[in-house]
Amino acid sequence: GGSACAIKGVNGAPLYNYSFSGYGTQHVYQSIHNKDLKAEVKETSGAAFYIYISDHIFRVIGDMNTLTWGKDFPKFKIVNDSLKILGTLKDQVNAKEKLLTWLNNTNTINHFNVDLKKIFQKKEALEIATKLILESKNKFNQIYPESKFYVIIWPEEEKDIIPYLNDSKINYIEIEGDTYEKIHLKDNHPTFNCNKKIASEIIKKMNHN
Repeated sequence: GGSACAIKGVNGAPLYNYSFSGYGTQHVYQSIHNKDLKAEVKETSGAAFYIYISDHIFRVIGDMNTLTWGKDFPKFKIVNDSLKILGTLKDQVNAKEKLLTWLNNTNTINHFNVDLKKIFQKKEALEIATKLILESKNKFNQIYPESKFYVIIWPEEEKDIIPYLNDSKINYIEIEGDTYEKIHLKDNHPTFNCNKKIASEIIKKMNHN
């Protein structure tokens, strides 16, 4: 659930957690650009980790699920290779979005439990999500030039974003294996044991590299 987690160092070093349930890549971008991180994080070197799940790309475009609880999230678009905020997810900014949103609300589409935005806007969503991550990384490295920025690919998630990360030269760590006891029965978010194991895997992979 939580997405933006800045960790300064590992193995007992200070940790700064900026994650929040339901956030996506746009919130990572806004946290890094709008917060005075220097005032909060005094260390000059370390690492930032963005915990990525594949649902995050659809939180960028506002799929049917996200619109039920995140309709007021900021809507980012790429305009002339720059990120622009064009209202919120509930705002349909072009004819394609208006048509897909209308079709998603028809009885036929609801009957088959299909989200047309996930089909016809997936490439756009991946491009926007990658741009948001890249600009977050660049801003973080501007503030902390001695630190590294990583995307953590959660276990058993789709890997569609990896080619985009490679093209943008964004470092990532792919966590493999099972779900590491990942699900809380009440809210479907990671358990304490899950987070502990994931942190151990991250440290192991960083030391290996």
